[in-house]
Amino acid sequence: MTAASSPAPETAVGLRRVGTGVRVDLDGGQLKGVATVSFPVPAQWDQRLLPIIAWQDGHGGWRWLPTTWTPGQLSATAQTDHFSSGFLGSLDVRALAGDALKGFTSWMTGRADVAAPRCAAQDTARAKVRVSSDGGDSVKWCLGVEGGKTVLKIANNRITYTQITYPSSWKVLSGQRYGISLDALTQFTATKAAQALTRPGKSVILIDKGKTVSFSLPSGADARVLAEISFYAYAFEILGLAFQVETKVAELAGVQLGKNGLDRLIRLINGTGKLDAWGEAGRDCLQSFTEEFTNELTEPVEPGKTAGAIITMAGKCVVAMGKISASESGPLIFFGSLILDAVMTVVTAVITAVKLLVVSIREIWDSLASFGGKSNPIYLIRLTPTSVPTQIVKINPLSATGKVKSGYQVQPVTDGALDCSFGPSASPSAVSGGIYECGGTASYADVCWVPQGSPDAYCGGEPWNRTLRQWPLSEWPLPAVEPRTDPRPWGVVLADGTKCRRRIGGAWSGRPDGWIPNYGCEGKEFVVLSDPTGKHPDVDESKPTWVVRIGELSDTAKSLPAPQSIAVRTAYFATDR
Repeated sequence: MTAASSPAPETAVGLRRVGTGVRVDLDGGQLKGVATVSFPVPAQWDQRLLPIIAWQDGHGGWRWLPTTWTPGQLSATAQTDHFSSGFLGSLDVRALAGDALKGFTSWMTGRADVAAPRCAAQDTARAKVRVSSDGGDSVKWCLGVEGGKTVLKIANNRITYTQITYPSSWKVLSGQRYGISLDALTQFTATKAAQALTRPGKSVILIDKGKTVSFSLPSGADARVLAEISFYAYAFEILGLAFQVETKVAELAGVQLGKNGLDRLIRLINGTGKLDAWGEAGRDCLQSFTEEFTNELTEPVEPGKTAGAIITMAGKCVVAMGKISASESGPLIFFGSLILDAVMTVVTAVITAVKLLVVSIREIWDSLASFGGKSNPIYLIRLTPTSVPTQIVKINPLSATGKVKSGYQVQPVTDGALDCSFGPSASPSAVSGGIYECGGTASYADVCWVPQGSPDAYCGGEPWNRTLRQWPLSEWPLPAVEPRTDPRPWGVVLADGTKCRRRIGGAWSGRPDGWIPNYGCEGKEFVVLSDPTGKHPDVDESKPTWVVRIGELSDTAKSLPAPQSIAVRTAYFATDR
């Protein structure tokens, strides 16, 4: 065996040469097992540099060896499975950290120069809905009518993920493939921690840079849409930063990491397939994110501390996932992978700089402070239905002579008589006399016309159905009744076309907040509610456009989304005129 000084390249594979290189040869022999090589480390070593031994791979290329060194040691050692040329080099962590910080700064403050989305029939949409937004160009949007539906399109002009928080009643028409829904994230991590950051009655989607998401809006509902850099958007960019550093260091060391990076993680979250080892590591990583920070982020946030903690965790996650990435990329050149140690060193070096960055840049500070949903949003879009007076429809199915008008169908009731004599009582939805509330709840006879002196009552079911049930009366003639001083609509049609009929009685589920169900709505899980304190009636008639508040019922839920306001398009009453 011969060993001699050997010229080494001034720079190679991302390292700067330190001292003299060496070449080791075996005369006609071959190394069995591994050998240890050692290089002196200068006593005045810059502690911000990482010493790494580089070794030729026998094919004209260079590779990094798993170098062992601790600060203060005067030599660095490594093992190799063959003899060739090598040298001690230094990895400039500061330079890599600086590059990463530039990328991070660009992520959080840069713009994608995305074009504003285009919507058809914008004038038609704005005739129905007033829309306004905050200033700035972090997102671009349009409101229009397409396919008979009101649509809102939002383009993300940031070059980071933007979190869009929108009403759960909206439907995502397109753009889901560009983002991550909070439901998908929760399913992927198998934890409910993600749900803790969701506002009641809202859904969340993260949209990638330069992409556009389109929503279908139910007409007539007030809405607020938030577009912000929030916890998950921030965490994903930190993961992206760590992946980027990992990939760069691996490439310098001559290793190509296969199928690695944030794009792969996003595909796993949005997919439903079986997870491989890398996917399981990603799942565990994100589960740690949510469980570690959910409780903390509902309290006031100190940005430097939180940013540093998230970056540290991202670095640990990427190291764990990087070990699997390296194994997927083929046989490792060295055991233990110094690449990953270098990644952790670089990511840690970025933390201090990022702490200063998040404090100095207003947008990042606002996003960090809003993790718990308690501070001003970054970008707000407000939609309010244009004030269109509610149409009042008064129904009288009988002619002046007491005959049923043409167009109505009559269904005789033959299994009993109807008692309208108790009181008698005027119908709650009558705006004139001669209309009665009869029988019990099961009779479904709260709107009944009784012609003067007639032995029969004609009772309506829903105001929009032209069918009357003809009941024989148990007693007649009936005394005249006057309308109530505050008649309630028989039924209402909401701005989105939903039809809701006034409740007659019966056993209904309730709500934890005590709001009372007053109208049942066809084909919907929600009902029309009234506030038990009397502040919000079932139908607010104080303005030309009447408003109701809708929400779900449950016998078991400990909490439900707050009632939402929606305009009333049409209100029905009963009359004898």
